[in-house]
Amino acid sequence: MRLDVPYISQLINGSGGNNCGPACLSMQLAHRGVIEPTQAAMLEVADIARDGSLNNVGQTGGYVNFQQLAMAAGWYGQSVTWIYSWESIDRSIQANEPVIILLDNIPLQPRQYPVSPSWNAHHFILLTSDYSDDPNRYSSDPLSYYVQGPSFYTESSTRQGVANLGAVQAMALQPIDGQQPPQPEPEKIMLMDDWQVRNWVLQDLYAWAGIPYNEADPTSQGWVNALRAGHYLGRPRTTGRAYGKEEDGTAGVWAEFDYGVLWARASDGATSWTG
Repeated sequence: MRLDVPYISQLINGSGGNNCGPACLSMQLAHRGVIEPTQAAMLEVADIARDGSLNNVGQTGGYVNFQQLAMAAGWYGQSVTWIYSWESIDRSIQANEPVIILLDNIPLQPRQYPVSPSWNAHHFILLTSDYSDDPNRYSSDPLSYYVQGPSFYTESSTRQGVANLGAVQAMALQPIDGQQPPQPEPEKIMLMDDWQVRNWVLQDLYAWAGIPYNEADPTSQGWVNALRAGHYLGRPRTTGRAYGKEEDGTAGVWAEFDYGVLWARASDGATSWTG
């Protein structure tokens, strides 16, 4: 199955502006009809992702992570699905939702841009086809220099780029109209490696809160459980204390989102969700 997704390049006057993530999210949003498939719309998404507001100061800049992309999706009224396996990637695409994936772009073949330190990177691309014994995986690489549009990388080189970073780290928009893709069996969910969540969500939350991150502490376990339960929905609030410690000094981490507040207590990892 291959999705017909509008292509949006991150390249402006030869510069990528670290906008591979915002460009991929913009393609997802344009595919759904939420925004126009233009670079101007992509720069607005990048601006929102970097600082949580549309103020024309974050259109380019530092690297954007998955958490910031989820926040930007929430700005446009869209919730996200975290994806941890190739099987879940295929289920998402079969539900008409293209998938943003993080990979090392050095192994990708056929190469769509120069091989040099200025182009080689940990990089977001948008996957637009599932795997059905085809040697190629269709995708939209926002950094494409020669193709300037949807193309493909070989399945083997795509998987190698992902493997170079340790595991599948991916995100899709939640399907609309209640059309959820088939879900793994519960026991398979419990077997997912916690690193796949912690590495790209939890460490960012702790850094934002100013609390030392320790993957073994029970607060981390609480966040893993809460995120798996689907509580990470909507846009984190960027006014006041977006993340931090409780005012009464209770150790833990809390986050306020559009749809409620999530709290993880350090002493036992207990979480509570107030919607």
